[in-house]
Amino acid sequence: MKYEEEFYNFYNSLKATNFTRHNIKEVAIYLLFREYCAFSEERCGRYLDLRTDESYLFEEQSILFKLSEKLKELNLNDSDIREWANKITELSVNNYSIDITHEFMLLICRLLDLKQSDILYESYACDEKFLYEANKYVNLQSDSILKLRTIFSTFNDMKSDSTEMLFVLNDINYHKISSKKNSYRAINPNKIFINPLYLGVRNPGFKNESNNQWEELLNIAENLQSGQRVIAAIPDNLLSRNFDSIYRKKLLETKHIVGLISIPSKLFSSNSNLLVTLVILGDSSDNVKYFDGRIFDNNDIKSAGLSNIANLIFDRYNDEDCTHIDYRDLIVRGSVLAISNILGFKVSKEYALSPKLSEIASISKGYKGTASSFNDCLTDSSDSNYYVLTSKDIENGVINFENMIKIIDGRKYEKYFLMDGDLVLTNKSTKVKIAVASNLDNKKVIVSGSMIIIRPNFDKINPVYLKMFFESSKGRSVLASIQKGTVISTMTLEDLCDLRVSCPEMNKQIEFVNLYSNLQEQFEIKKKELDTLQEKINNVFDLINMEE
Repeated sequence: MKYEEEFYNFYNSLKATNFTRHNIKEVAIYLLFREYCAFSEERCGRYLDLRTDESYLFEEQSILFKLSEKLKELNLNDSDIREWANKITELSVNNYSIDITHEFMLLICRLLDLKQSDILYESYACDEKFLYEANKYVNLQSDSILKLRTIFSTFNDMKSDSTEMLFVLNDINYHKISSKKNSYRAINPNKIFINPLYLGVRNPGFKNESNNQWEELLNIAENLQSGQRVIAAIPDNLLSRNFDSIYRKKLLETKHIVGLISIPSKLFSSNSNLLVTLVILGDSSDNVKYFDGRIFDNNDIKSAGLSNIANLIFDRYNDEDCTHIDYRDLIVRGSVLAISNILGFKVSKEYALSPKLSEIASISKGYKGTASSFNDCLTDSSDSNYYVLTSKDIENGVINFENMIKIIDGRKYEKYFLMDGDLVLTNKSTKVKIAVASNLDNKKVIVSGSMIIIRPNFDKINPVYLKMFFESSKGRSVLASIQKGTVISTMTLEDLCDLRVSCPEMNKQIEFVNLYSNLQEQFEIKKKELDTLQEKINNVFDLINMEE
């Protein structure tokens, strides 16, 4: 195509300007139309003036939409239209700063159990990518002539024009409705997806309606018909907000919340650390099934890939052994729908008779300053024994002194010094790092900000046993239950003091610690063997050359 080079040059030049991402997408579609206008001059010559006047792009988007309809009447080469439409869709980016991943959208399609005969509604769908992916997903499932029917509403009619153009080009069966509350019900969709943008995560440049979105979700739940399914991707901060608790309580009382799945941030978005939880509505149920997808951390995602992690989450959620909780227990817990609240609740019931952490240890914060606070007094001298501990100095549950910064004189920070047997844990991180201070000798270690010092009462709790507890699945659940924040998770000192922890008789604790230490020693031996084997593998080629 003779305009293909122009398309890419124009697209790349716009990326370096102040044009919005949305403009880039529209220009891409516009250049496509120019190509087809030129391709069929005799049949649509009256539209050719659009090729030389880009101002139409911004002044009259409706003209472009009419042109896309005209293209369908021209009986152009279907494979050409499909090739360009797919190319533009792949190159297009979301209208908003949060770029939802392909794998997350496919997970939603699978959880909704989308079929070609379904009617799919997405609220607040200026971002057309999910609906496009849903149609592509459904078309791959069957050769049936039935087509998924797509419904979308938007708060911004101008932005919806480009969505309609893309749907026309991709031969997607769609219906657009107004943004008025409940207006989708006349079409009666049986599958509904509510994206997090609708729930107030970001205002994309225009005025949002003032209704409470949790109230709208309750409206949907109270009008659910048998067999309907709804999935709402809700930012974690909206799962526990006091302002919405009345609606969450009513949602639980309707018994239509059937599932909860927490999603790793990297699976949800490629360019955001936003944490979202899927709230699944369906036929009435006394129990809420839940799965904590965040057991898969960034290392798991890196090694296994997003697609495999999404498949694992789907399979584990649908496993017969997936755990449940009574909806009344959630109401008792303040109707907080965060998975961490559920995990913490189950563990707290198990340890209801165990002591609070403040009863078996003293708890304090590290020095409020960060590593940069000590820049004026840094030293490399071996004469200094003052060290500053930061979160990066905790590796695999051990304090590493090798690259720890040293300062000239730290006597004024004495109240923040570590003692042998202290536990230190990071406070501002979803994945909490924990280490036990040991063999400090004459080292004066100052604990920096964003870290907490737990000084055990050795008559009541063994520090290594306490570390083992916090690193266990139940211990992680206990800590997760008091973490707050959707992007950076934090714990307050007060909440940490109130945690109830497993505290058996001291002889039992020592027994567990000995087992733990033996397993660690075995692990280190195996690790050294693996490292040696890896080195041999890396040097096989050199051995071959030596023999030659």
